[in-house]
Amino acid sequence: MANYTVDFGDRLENKNGISTNVTAIGTLSSLTTTAQDNLVNAINEVDATVGGVSIKYTYYNNSNDGTTLAILDYIFADTITAAFGLTLPAASTGLIMGNQIAILDSTGNFATNNLTITPDALDSIMGQAIGASIALDVDNREYKFIWSGSDWRVI
Repeated sequence: MANYTVDFGDRLENKNGISTNVTAIGTLSSLTTTAQDNLVNAINEVDATVGGVSIKYTYYNNSNDGTTLAILDYIFADTITAAFGLTLPAASTGLIMGNQIAILDSTGNFATNNLTITPDALDSIMGQAIGASIALDVDNREYKFIWSGSDWRVI
């Protein structure tokens, strides 16, 4: 079961300047629907600075199919309604070794409705064929994609 911690103080602020009190911390799948909805709404596109590094926490569902991610994105992916896909940034955009993106199965449905991750047409994931996609299919798991300098590695 994947866990997350929000540790930015008592309030979160989204990109539109709307802030909310943090009222539910723990494992998303163990929260009540109301608490889960409130937390997902609170973290929808939150920009946070942790240790001097800017991280973007974003909630995505099938309406975001095909979105290209950015370095330091932390994605709460909701596949409860339908499977969808996201695209990793291209090496040609200036990736450097160690750049990361994290994706969390926020509703525990990856086994039923996979999240497909696609690299740029000139990049690969875990040494697979150039441009080949992978399916994230383990419920409640957090995946980290790290640029190795030559391809995306998954831990």
